[in-house]
Amino acid sequence: MAAVGETKLVDLNGIQVCVRVRPLNDRERNEGLRSCVTFDEPSRQVVLQAVDKETLMQLRGCTAKGFAFDRRFGVDQTSDDIYDNCVAGLVENLFK
Repeated sequence: MAAVGETKLVDLNGIQVCVRVRPLNDRERNEGLRSCVTFDEPSRQVVLQAVDKETLMQLRGCTAKGFAFDRRFGVDQTSDDIYDNCVAGLVENLFK
């Protein structure tokens, strides 16, 4: 499965930033926690939201902080998806 809205990485001339957001684990769901990560597709940013006072302090008082990325993988995508889309082409080209 390709990353959301993307095809496989083929550009070997630059750095590509890929991000994967893991699903909440059982403990986190049982405690009623929610993800602090959202995606802003138009700006191609991962946005960290301050969901509690501790996170707000880690974000140095900002309620949200964005980070640019080239592609994203959601909670339903596997490690195999990431390998197939981001790593396999690089490994293949190592041996050319």
